[in-house]
Amino acid sequence: MDWKAKNADIRAKLEEMTIASFIAENQLQLNRLEQKWPPEAKKQGEVKMANRQWLWQQSSLETADPNFRQLKVTVSPQEEPDRVIYSLQTFVGKPDQRDKE
Repeated sequence: MDWKAKNADIRAKLEEMTIASFIAENQLQLNRLEQKWPPEAKKQGEVKMANRQWLWQQSSLETADPNFRQLKVTVSPQEEPDRVIYSLQTFVGKPDQRDKE
């Protein structure tokens, strides 16, 4: 493979990873805005970004502390749903009940 082809391949992979990272971060932020407790165990959806269709899946896992959940989002191209390009996880805490009063 010549250097131009290799450079184009690397650039395409970086672009895919960057777009997938934006999608994963957006999904985690949307979940934070919902403030649903506990977060849904599994969610999935489709989104169009950069003229491509993407699939995302979110899972919510219990932790040792019942006031926290681990959220994980994976992103794949729609045409290759088994090829996870990006995965992002975070922890969310149970909303403070005093905030609702």
